[in-house]
Amino acid sequence: MKFRKIMSYCLYFNPAKYYAIILCLIYFGFESGCKKASSDNDPNITTTHYSEDQTNFSNPERGFLSQQASYSDSPSPFSKSFFDGLKSSSITLVRKVYIFNTFRSTPISEDFIQHIQDDMDLLRDNGFKIILRFAYTFNEPEPHNDAPLEIVLSHIDQLTPLLQKNADVIALIEAGFIGQWGEWHDSSNGLANTADMRTILFKLLDALPKNRAINVRYQQAKKDIYSTTDPINESEAFNQSNRSRTGHHNDCLVADVDDWGTYWPIDPASLEAQKNYLNQENKFLPQEGETCNCNPPGSECKNSMKELERMRWSALNRDFDQCVLNSWIREGCYDEIAKRLGYRFRLLESKVPKSAQADSLMSFSFIIENDGFAAPYNARDLELVLRAKSSGSLFRFSLSYDPRTWLPDNGKISINPTVTLPSSMLPGNYEVLLNLPDPEPNLNSNPEYSIRFANKVIWEPGTGYNSLLAEIKITK
Repeated sequence: MKFRKIMSYCLYFNPAKYYAIILCLIYFGFESGCKKASSDNDPNITTTHYSEDQTNFSNPERGFLSQQASYSDSPSPFSKSFFDGLKSSSITLVRKVYIFNTFRSTPISEDFIQHIQDDMDLLRDNGFKIILRFAYTFNEPEPHNDAPLEIVLSHIDQLTPLLQKNADVIALIEAGFIGQWGEWHDSSNGLANTADMRTILFKLLDALPKNRAINVRYQQAKKDIYSTTDPINESEAFNQSNRSRTGHHNDCLVADVDDWGTYWPIDPASLEAQKNYLNQENKFLPQEGETCNCNPPGSECKNSMKELERMRWSALNRDFDQCVLNSWIREGCYDEIAKRLGYRFRLLESKVPKSAQADSLMSFSFIIENDGFAAPYNARDLELVLRAKSSGSLFRFSLSYDPRTWLPDNGKISINPTVTLPSSMLPGNYEVLLNLPDPEPNLNSNPEYSIRFANKVIWEPGTGYNSLLAEIKITK
């Protein structure tokens, strides 16, 4: 009945017949779901186009985050209720600062290390990841005492087993340790200099597995530590060198023209060069942090969106600064920022053969776009999954593509894999799905750590798979 009414409207609404025809075509495309007829009329291929999901939803290692702090003289553990509250806001990432305020001249106590380990276990149990920072002073009066270099290095030695054990749920680490908030801008022990910063950074890089990055507060500090103003390029990206693992956090985004010390000098040419440097570096490295000061019009939506996009932000503190964040809510860009922080992959089209033989090659293709500000900064698996409709048996095929290279700049990204179907596949119809799981063995089969595409219908929360809405018939 609905079809006949709409067709009648299309045929007889003569005053605007062309407009009506267009509306009708859009309507039928929407009403028929995501699948549309193949444009190339190949009878052996199922071509599918996908509808965009414009809602905000959770994805690992990106988005707005919630910050916590825990002092050594008054530990503040995570709780399940805390994580449940974050899930209701589609948040998967927390930043926590562990403050060694009673260990400035002594080893970290075993009890406090166990407290950190308990937090890591609860993160894993609840499907979250953490941005870690260690400091000796936080919101305390001057002189913001930190610790001598030898104490810092001995504490990193103590933390190394914990960091190695829990790297699966560590999204990244902020360099920390030096000065108030661990932000490297002052030090009661004179550590805010390039030589000591380099020593602490390299020690911390050695403490972490090679597949994790450490973010520094000031981009000039990285340039000084590595004695170069050149940004990381494609040939160096992800090669696990120290430089390729040193990213950036900015804890005063849009606070002023210099983001309160993030940029210096601030003459127009120098400022542009520094931002171009970060724009290039952050193709391959994480950029995260927080706002800290209302500075209209610079902190309003127009400029904030420009800065977030240009510097490829992946994560942002939703708890500070409320003046800035509330202005984004009032102006209407907060929800868009929530969706676009980090990556946001969207399927456009796939082509899947309608049939294939076991023990033979099978080729297929799909096209995506990245609507986010950035690409994933940690390694991510990509798999084709074939699932038998009759038995539910799974066949997972690893695809040799790196989602960290799927940048927003790339526009439409075409993926054209070929897999070898095993001889053990039984004849029958198989659903075709994509999976982007976490490569860490402890997390690989946990759907809370898999990437969801921004499309309607296709996401399976129970498996973490994205359905291509296509089937293939396997024969012998």
